Amino acid sequence: MLVEATRSPEERCLINRIVLVEAAWVLGRGYGYSRAQVAGILEGILRTEVFAVENAAEAWIALKDYRIGGADFADCLLGRTNRSLGAEKTASFDRRASALDGFVAV
Repeated sequence: MLVEATRSPEERCLINRIVLVEAAWVLGRGYGYSRAQVAGILEGILRTEVFAVENAAEAWIALKDYRIGGADFADCLLGRTNRSLGAEKTASFDRRASALDGFVAV
């Protein structure tokens, strides 16, 4: 496995949040996984101790948003990231995303 082959036992592998977004997209759109399956896999990544997920606290909240809403994980993570940076609202052309708390439709 790539993770085992590229790290020593004491190292953690960085999972960039863009990788989480790509994983959610590929699993859902590319492989046809359900929202629940994608959410379960993302949760597994976030819980795995050998992974250091960038901005993990935001990713956890975005995962919660993803589970309860109709928006893509990317939109959920984007909104939570923007909030952490001080933005009250995130503008979106996506109707599903603009229905999320903290979003506004444009």
